[in-house]
Amino acid sequence: ALHSLHSPAGSAFPLTATMEMRPGSINFGDETWQIEPGTLAMLPDKLVVDNFALDTGSQRIDITGTIGTDNDNIVAVDLANVSLLPIFETLEIDKALIGGRASGHFNASHLLSQEPRIICPLLHVDSIGYNRCTIGNADITALWDNSNKGVYLDADITGFENKKSRIDGYIFPMTESLDINFDADSVPVQFLKPFMDAFTSDISGRASGKCRLFGTFKEIDLEGDIFADNVKLKIDFTNTSYTATDSVHIRPGSIKLDNIIIRDTEGHTARLSGTVGHTFFKAPTFDFRVTDARNFLSYNVT
Repeated sequence: ALHSLHSPAGSAFPLTATMEMRPGSINFGDETWQIEPGTLAMLPDKLVVDNFALDTGSQRIDITGTIGTDNDNIVAVDLANVSLLPIFETLEIDKALIGGRASGHFNASHLLSQEPRIICPLLHVDSIGYNRCTIGNADITALWDNSNKGVYLDADITGFENKKSRIDGYIFPMTESLDINFDADSVPVQFLKPFMDAFTSDISGRASGKCRLFGTFKEIDLEGDIFADNVKLKIDFTNTSYTATDSVHIRPGSIKLDNIIIRDTEGHTARLSGTVGHTFFKAPTFDFRVTDARNFLSYNVT
């Protein structure tokens, strides 16, 4: 139901209206959200949200408060067990798919000013994942940094065998880009698979170290130095898989291996040095040197 009349010239909103939200539903991804009764009142200098809520039965979003010009105009958003992956899938951010179930509280104020303020003092995400690879449980502080026009994230993650990792950095929605730092302790490396799918269909193992993920949602890159622990990689062209425990040096456009020992599926060893070159993890090129091979399985195609 909508009741309206025009507002005076120069007001924040060009229309005065009261909108009564009646029960209904809306589809987002594969989820059907039920719309609960609520009211949105648009006044000349503010928008008042009273009990706007969406619920799937297992997930819930509540929004209430006032968007206006006064300092005490605050909007509160509560999340309960909200699945993150459908959001990133719907936005088609295919190189930065974040998953998990999020619960927390956001406060937003000064939204009609040049310096909006949005803060989430604690967002807990169960089974947080990146690119469909579960990393652990996360406790996140997030806020809108108006000077950088980005969302700042600071996350502590508890993962495998209670190992602690940290993620911090920015997501810039206006330019569809990101710049995120990882300080990882024994995290699964499967999250790298979308970056390497031009030459491998399977990667497993764990990694520790520091790296930086940056670029746009469509053209993303990675840099850092990590220690790969029992990492297994399949080379699709030769249909062979190799395992290694050693350091890997990642730079924009390249992944460098320096005289590491690799093992084939039969336990035979060789030493590998070389570089994988790429353009935002596309159009890969190879320059590998294998030495000290002993009965090494190097080609396995009928």
